[in-house]
Amino acid sequence: MYVAAGSEIIDTADEIWQKADLIQKVKEPIEVEYERMRKGQILYTYLHLAANKACTQAVIDSGITAIAYETIEVDGSLPLLAPMSEVAGRMSVQVGAAALEASRGGRGVLLGGVPGVRPGKVVVIGGGVVGVAAATIAHGMRADVTVLDLDLKRLITIDQLFAGTVKTIASSAYDIESEVTKTDLVIDFGGGVKSAEDVARIIDLEIRFVTIGSMAVKHPEIFQHWISQFGPENFMLGADVKNGKIMISGWQEESSVALDSFLHTYTNLGIRNVFCTDISKDGKLEGPSFELYKALKLSFPQLNIIASGGVSCMNDIYKLQESNCDGVIIGKAIYENRISLSQLEKFVIEKK
Repeated sequence: MYVAAGSEIIDTADEIWQKADLIQKVKEPIEVEYERMRKGQILYTYLHLAANKACTQAVIDSGITAIAYETIEVDGSLPLLAPMSEVAGRMSVQVGAAALEASRGGRGVLLGGVPGVRPGKVVVIGGGVVGVAAATIAHGMRADVTVLDLDLKRLITIDQLFAGTVKTIASSAYDIESEVTKTDLVIDFGGGVKSAEDVARIIDLEIRFVTIGSMAVKHPEIFQHWISQFGPENFMLGADVKNGKIMISGWQEESSVALDSFLHTYTNLGIRNVFCTDISKDGKLEGPSFELYKALKLSFPQLNIIASGGVSCMNDIYKLQESNCDGVIIGKAIYENRISLSQLEKFVIEKK
C-alpha cells in the first residue's frame, strides 16, 4: 500500500534519519537517536522536555528544529495535548477507584456505592480537559462528584454538560479545604510548598505527608525549622539523584550535595520517610538501581525508602523487596502494560 502510494521502504532506523528531512514520531527521542538528529532536519513529536535534561541538551546540541505537539496552540488552546490530557484524567479515576479497594490496601470504598450505602466522594480541582475527563469517569461510576474551578464560565459549561448532576463550586482556599477533607482519596501533597503557613494548611487537611525536595537543599535552615515546628513524622523527603548528587528544580540543576550527606543530615533530625529517584534510570524501563537501594538500606536501616525509576516488570519489584526497599513508585511500566494491577494485587497479598 505504501509503495503503491509512492513511498520507499527503508530497512534501518539509521538510514531513515540520514535521508529524511522531516521525522514524525509519537514519543520523544530516545538515547540511541540523539546522535542521529542533525541540523536542517525537522522533528515533529511529543517532546515533554521539562523532565528530561539529557534529551533537551541533545536536541539543542544537534541543531535540529524540534516541534513539540504539546506546545502547538490554536486559538489559545492546545489541541494536540488534549487527547493525552483526556487519557490522564480518565486513568486517574480508574486507578484511584482500584486503589480504594480493601483487597488492594485501600479503605474498602466503592465509588458508585450500592442501594442503602452512600457513594464515594470525588473532588476534582480544575475544570480543564483533565478535570472534565476525570469527572466524566467518576460520574459514570455513580460517584458523588464535585468540580472546583476559578472560571465561572467553565463551571457553567460543566453544569450544563452533566445536566446539574455534578456539583460545581467557584474555587477558593476555603472551599478546597472544605471539599478535600471529605474526599475518599488519600492525597500525598508535594510541590509548591514555600512557607510554614503552606505546611500548616496541608497538615490541617489531614494529608499524610508533606513532600519536600529542592527546598531541603536550597534552604536547609528553613526546612530544619519546619521539622522542629511540625515534627519529622509529617514529612516525606524527596531525593532525586544522579551520579551521587542531589538534583533540584525539577531535575534541571545539579547541586553540590551528595546523597549520603543529604540523608545523614535529615535522618539525624528525625526524618524517616524518603523516596529516592535515580534519574539516570527513570523512564527507561531498564530496571532500577538495585545496588543503590541495597546500599542505602544498609547505611540507613532506620529509613523507610521508596524506590523510583526504571521499574520494568514484576521481577524488578521482587528484587527491590529482596533489597529491603519499603516501597516502589511505578509509572511507565503500568501505562505500557508491562505490569498489571492484578499482578500488583497478588504481590500485596503475598507480602501480607
